[in-house]
Amino acid sequence: MSLLKSTSLVLGALCMLATGCISVTFPEPMPYNRKDLTSFPNAWHGIWSSHATGTDDTGEDELLVIFPDRLQGHEGDDLILGKNCVLSKWGRRHVLSIDLDDSNRKMILVAQRRGNHLDVLSFDASQDGALTSWEDVLGNKRVTTLHKNDDPTDKVREVQLNPRSNCQFRKLVKHGSTDLVTYTRVASE
Repeated sequence: MSLLKSTSLVLGALCMLATGCISVTFPEPMPYNRKDLTSFPNAWHGIWSSHATGTDDTGEDELLVIFPDRLQGHEGDDLILGKNCVLSKWGRRHVLSIDLDDSNRKMILVAQRRGNHLDVLSFDASQDGALTSWEDVLGNKRVTTLHKNDDPTDKVREVQLNPRSNCQFRKLVKHGSTDLVTYTRVASE
């Protein structure tokens, strides 16, 4: 199983290219010019569960286990800080930039913990008006759509967002089309 596929199962917020979902990528870890963290916050360590619609065909909760230096989902593949992802602090939020297997682009997740809840935002190109809202924030030249087989008449397979600054990235998070999945801490026995 590819890292991209396992990541989508782990986080419930990313789509696999094989399922027809559109990847939304960035040129480098976001936000710009932030120090890479070597571990997840201590308060995030543990097991988290989400019952997001459509994340699991069986209707069962998605589990996410956060260790000091990695994330692990029920498929067992890890996202390891400094190896295949980068974590940065951004105000009260943390931003996880995930390396894609086949390019130098990054998928971005923005997360914030509220007590026993962990809210995870991802950019969702399937939402109505997503491309328009991103173009409104970034301008047409900073939003690139890539099509299957490089054929403009074929389906879109990836949207590349290229914010000029952290200010534009902040506007994308606030006003752009995002998908929210909330995880709840699983009580330890």
